[in-house]
Amino acid sequence: MQAIKQLSTTARAVYMRAWIAAKPAEWKAITARARAKYRRDHPEECLAARTRYHRRIRNEVLAFFGPRCVGCWFENVLALHVDHVNDDGFLERNRYIGRVHKLIAADPDAARRKYQVLCANCNEIKRLVRARKED
Repeated sequence: MQAIKQLSTTARAVYMRAWIAAKPAEWKAITARARAKYRRDHPEECLAARTRYHRRIRNEVLAFFGPRCVGCWFENVLALHVDHVNDDGFLERNRYIGRVHKLIAADPDAARRKYQVLCANCNEIKRLVRARKED
């Protein structure tokens, strides 16, 4: 380890890239332990980072579809939901678990056919209408 510290910054970077390429499983385990320790030692920062990330993704998704309800044109983003047009959200949640934004990025046309933005009221009305049809 002492010999590595004596290397120049460039030489150290080359050495580390080679070491990581030679031992990817060991590197993955080391970084996983370091991330877990950081999350344990800095819970507030991690929560704030996750919150910022999810808000950014939500804003991007709403910007993609348009920030208004397709049922009543309500525009308060705090009450808007991304809804599955064909009521197959349970299948997608099991398959993709929170990665809808990646599906939207991969195939925007399919996303426009599969999803819509509804306000909380219209989303609840849709659920109640569907429940009555099933009875």
